[in-house]
Amino acid sequence: MIRRPVERAVDEVAKTVPVVVLPPLCPSRSSPLDFDHGPELIEEAYQTSRGFLSDLIVDGPGLYGELQRHEAPAAPHQHGAADG
Repeated sequence: MIRRPVERAVDEVAKTVPVVVLPPLCPSRSSPLDFDHGPELIEEAYQTSRGFLSDLIVDGPGLYGELQRHEAPAAPHQHGAADG
């Protein structure tokens, strides 16, 4: 529901200033409510962002990076009566 307004706001702001969008960790391997993998996710985000930023050249207003839809982790398959 909030995606469209955010996209419009980013597009508008990017007309006058540089807007850097870091790459997401998608698809996510865990739920955003699962804090057991925090250190690993932080390190992965750090390395991904570091690589992205090391190659980035900002030369004026605009959108640097892409707004992407976050893909939810696939639900684990559960065996049940319907599986046969």
